[in-house]
Amino acid sequence: MIRHVVLADAAAETTPDRGPFPFRRKAARRGTAPTAAPPLVSSILTAGVLLIALATSAGACPYSIHDAGFIVRDVSPYHLYLCLASDTPGREDLRTRFRRAAGTYLLDSNVAGEVVNVHDLPTHEAARHLKAMGKVDLPAVLLVSPRGEALRLPGPGVSLASDESCEAMMRDVVSSPAVEKLRAHLVDRWCAIVVDAASCSPSERERAAKTAQAAAQRAVGITTEMAQSIDKPPFVLLLEGGPQARGEAVLRWSLGIGESAPTSPVAAVVFGAGRRLGPLIRGAALTEQALLDDIAVLGRNCTCTSDPTDVIGPTIPMVWDAKTRARAAKALGFDPESPDALMTLSGVWRTPLARGGGEFSRSGYTEAVVELGPEPPTTTAETVNPARPVGNAKTRVGRYLVIAVAALALVAAALGALILLRRR
Repeated sequence: MIRHVVLADAAAETTPDRGPFPFRRKAARRGTAPTAAPPLVSSILTAGVLLIALATSAGACPYSIHDAGFIVRDVSPYHLYLCLASDTPGREDLRTRFRRAAGTYLLDSNVAGEVVNVHDLPTHEAARHLKAMGKVDLPAVLLVSPRGEALRLPGPGVSLASDESCEAMMRDVVSSPAVEKLRAHLVDRWCAIVVDAASCSPSERERAAKTAQAAAQRAVGITTEMAQSIDKPPFVLLLEGGPQARGEAVLRWSLGIGESAPTSPVAAVVFGAGRRLGPLIRGAALTEQALLDDIAVLGRNCTCTSDPTDVIGPTIPMVWDAKTRARAAKALGFDPESPDALMTLSGVWRTPLARGGGEFSRSGYTEAVVELGPEPPTTTAETVNPARPVGNAKTRVGRYLVIAVAALALVAAALGALILLRRR
């Protein structure tokens, strides 16, 4: 700006006025230096700029990706379908047994049980998946992810033979030794590193385990761009092979690894309420630096410096009960399930998550075709600390708009006063 004034002064007699501030060139032609802005006008301009900066920063998302992992929900849950036909033997007993077990063991989980008559509903999601699998005997049990991927659970004839076996099947969907370890540590650790090298050579298993442990230790002490500090090493979970591997089939499938252990090492960074961060890290790409990069990504602002579509991975079927939610709220310092927190991220994170449908309850059971309705929700809400941002999202947006308008009005008034002063 100073260079512009000097050039205007040197060419005052030959250069016509141009630009938005002609008073500066008029002052130069008269041979007088431009008058400094009065202190009051300068103060108004400064206040306006500060208010605009305040409105901009206040509108930024207050959550890191790590925090958002506890807030964001899939639009649709996993669906556990009991597929029947009108002539399936013992159909009513199977339906009752399945309904009772789902109402108990899927409660507070991200899995909803549903009985489907696939003959009466040939266009139902469950019927379409069965058709794609080829000839499948009924009854059949399918687990369908929020992304529309299907896993057929083995042995429905055995698993539905009694109340006890049906309940065991339900438990295996949302719980396993590895899943319980994740649920215990995802709250008090920054994240978890799940490593699956169970079917690899001993040297590959050792290398993958050491890589994950080393990355976890190196993560301690990192301060993120949201000023969060990683005080504990991420939890490292090594999936096992042999007979134990069968119990982790649902976990492997939900993470995208596959139903069985892979032949080369695979790692997944899991955070929040059991969500995978981005893509899996496979084979030679599994290095300390690759894991550290993913761990650091969790500290970014969830919308300002990252694209949610790049970091949102699938969730794990698991129970997230009131006790776990209370632990998460205490660790985070705010309630991740408050309406305010959900509304803050709803517009940005929900779009890449959507597959259709609406919000799902945690009641555990719905029905198709069968006359009986779903179990009434029995989830108990626990009061915890309010979310960090005060007020709902609409209120905050209105407040930021008022601040911005007031700042612009101050700047306009200051500029008007300055122009009048210069013309005198």
